[in-house]
Amino acid sequence: MSLQRAVAAFETGRWELARTAFCLHLRDEPQNPVALSLLAACCQNMGESDRAILHAGECIRYNPDFPHGYYVLSVALGSKGKLKEAEAAIKEALRGESQNAAYFYFLAKLQFDRDLLHDCLRTLDQALEVDAVNVKCLRLKAVTLIRLGRKEESNFVHRHAMSLSPETAQLHADAAWKAMYHGGSFEQAQEYFAEALRLNPQAKSYLIGLKASRLVGPCTFLMCVTFAFLGASFSLKYFTEWGTTAENGSFGDVIILVTLVPFVLSALSMLAALLIGKVFANR
Repeated sequence: MSLQRAVAAFETGRWELARTAFCLHLRDEPQNPVALSLLAACCQNMGESDRAILHAGECIRYNPDFPHGYYVLSVALGSKGKLKEAEAAIKEALRGESQNAAYFYFLAKLQFDRDLLHDCLRTLDQALEVDAVNVKCLRLKAVTLIRLGRKEESNFVHRHAMSLSPETAQLHADAAWKAMYHGGSFEQAQEYFAEALRLNPQAKSYLIGLKASRLVGPCTFLMCVTFAFLGASFSLKYFTEWGTTAENGSFGDVIILVTLVPFVLSALSMLAALLIGKVFANR
């Protein structure tokens, strides 16, 4: 199979076919940088990070000036949690190809994962100088700004990204997380999650977010109601005859118990929903 057909298989996501084709091509041309780097990328896309690192290393050894080899190596190292090594590799890729927004984006993502948020912003600004309408870069910039507490700037960047790509599910999910945790409403969050799921029905995190947003609202309401009853029952216990006519098992004690249980259950349910949502919001 020709290299062109192997590349075509890769571009259409047929990883197994593409891997076989690249291996066949490498029998005749064992140092070909395109075949080696895309073979590594196939392995990475199939969840075989160790093989990806091996083939990317071969690509770099034979072709030290080929940037894509460093990029694939960086992705594979990053997937194994070796973030510093991954950052070093992607910087090598950028030395060879300094006008590649995808390389800048991946460097920024590594910096974000290492909580180097100011470095991440600087890298994203470099990426956007190369490609001002790169939606992935704009999205990550909005998320980074909200992590830094710069809400208004984040909202501006997010709206710009949405105007460029209104059919990107992740942008709607981001808006939902913002509504839940940064001054919006749970009703807004539900609408955004519903739209994200319409655009990408397979995304489990969106479904979890939708369920969490539906759970937190009623729990908050129930907590408020039970808190009111709880306060009333304490007043009943200490400021009325019902609370003082019997030393054991007063009517006020019963009301406190009855209202305290749903209050605690509601609080625990809301806390669980918020914590679960927070995990997915930071992904």
